[in-house]
Amino acid sequence: MSSTPASAAPSRHMGMEYLRIIAAIMVVVLHAWYMKPGASVAHIWGSSLIYSMAGTAVPLFVLISGAFLIPNTRNTAPLRFWGHSIRKLFPLSLAFFILAFFWQGNLWQQYTAGHFSTAEFVWKILQWYGAGAEHPLWYLCMLPGLYLAVPLLAWLWQRLPARHFAALALVLMGLRIYFNRSGITLPHPFSALCWLGYFMLGALLLQQARQKKLPPLRLLIPAAGLTIAGSMLFLFSKLSLLPDFYEHLENLTYYPLMVLSFLLFCIFAQWNPAPQKTIIHLSGLTFLVYLVHMPCQRIICAILYHTGFSHLLHADTMCNVLYTLAGVVSAILAAFILNKGYKLLFRA
Repeated sequence: MSSTPASAAPSRHMGMEYLRIIAAIMVVVLHAWYMKPGASVAHIWGSSLIYSMAGTAVPLFVLISGAFLIPNTRNTAPLRFWGHSIRKLFPLSLAFFILAFFWQGNLWQQYTAGHFSTAEFVWKILQWYGAGAEHPLWYLCMLPGLYLAVPLLAWLWQRLPARHFAALALVLMGLRIYFNRSGITLPHPFSALCWLGYFMLGALLLQQARQKKLPPLRLLIPAAGLTIAGSMLFLFSKLSLLPDFYEHLENLTYYPLMVLSFLLFCIFAQWNPAPQKTIIHLSGLTFLVYLVHMPCQRIICAILYHTGFSHLLHADTMCNVLYTLAGVVSAILAAFILNKGYKLLFRA
């Protein structure tokens, strides 16, 4: 990009490290928190506020990834970048896909029972992968598409003026809005096309923040307003004041959550405190937290059911809070243990 200084790759940005941790916690909360059937308006309102904030988690992850991958890859050969990415992400991702596949079990049981041939089995695995496998793993299906595009985006970053790069990103954002509004669902490995706009704007917004060209922290005010707006859409739809909750909620909340994601990113992009080793270490665990949080939640549920405390899963708001906190803490602990084990095996 013509306005990008020809200096070394950007240094560590602590505001982004904090935001990455917050986004990882949001993902866990999004999958752990639940609305009780027949809950009070206060509980639904609180849940709506939580869902509104947690709904920004994936856009934030994509923005953060683009903010560093695109500028940092501008002088790296594509094959070298892809090789490094495969070595870094593929082993753990593959392990969790295999676990999810056998956890689900249906396809393997049908294959071993002789219901279809090996060729049909392989085809059904590819279909299972294309559909996002189990829902929380859809992000892993989309991620390779983003990594494939990084060298091209880095090349454009070096050669396009900032306004042209931003215009291209906004066109791709418009493509995502079009798919969202028209009900078109791409197979998850191709859904990266819908996220490239976020990916590109992450790099651009962080650059603008480094050059002090973003608005000041007054962005907190519209961010808070959009959080409340998104919450009210959840609340009104749950109270049957808006169309069907599940069929129309994504379209209703898409725009405030999209803008809220950008505002939160800009706020943290302007905040770059002194490095903290604990924060840097926790930030390095976020990918593992994403991988392990659903197994951890299922284990907690299994423990509650087998110990006779399953009623707590449908109890009051405080039990909901405790269950969500247990999910967050267990996911972080499991990620820490896996990270240590992976490093020991790799060094061995």
